[in-house]
Amino acid sequence: MDDFLPNYKLSILYLLDNISWPVNTTAICDVLLEELFSNYFHLQQALSELEEGGMIHKETTGNSTYYSMTPSGKEAFVYLKNSLSEELRKAIMDRVRELHIDTRKTLSARADYSMSVIGRCHVRCQLMEEKDTVIDLTLRVPGVQAAKEICSRWPSRSQMMYEKLIDELM
Repeated sequence: MDDFLPNYKLSILYLLDNISWPVNTTAICDVLLEELFSNYFHLQQALSELEEGGMIHKETTGNSTYYSMTPSGKEAFVYLKNSLSEELRKAIMDRVRELHIDTRKTLSARADYSMSVIGRCHVRCQLMEEKDTVIDLTLRVPGVQAAKEICSRWPSRSQMMYEKLIDELM
């Protein structure tokens, strides 16, 4: 195994251990590529090996891939976390705090579209609070262009839509 991988793997586990919701690939890259002075391919290799080893779980929704730590990953990390330098831990957490709002918004509001067997387009919009579903809504829409537009607007409007829906129903 290459010398860089253990440090990358520990950094990924540290990041996932300190964020209580699934983290997408973009957020992992935003935090770790800058701190590890790495490249995307090394980071992808570390993610792949962690997944193959059962340390992390990968879930793909639409064009985004989300990662979370598995129970066995948490168990292993407890024994290994002190191997990660205090300086790197601090740098990762500073970067997480800097990106926290954008990361939280991206991760809590998900939208994806698909075509049904009979050719109808559906959009699934979700609003998550950590790992708890707040809203899970599937809409039939006129076509792919409308679906793409809804998916792009959902993250910025999901909270408002949830509040309006609750007001109307209560």
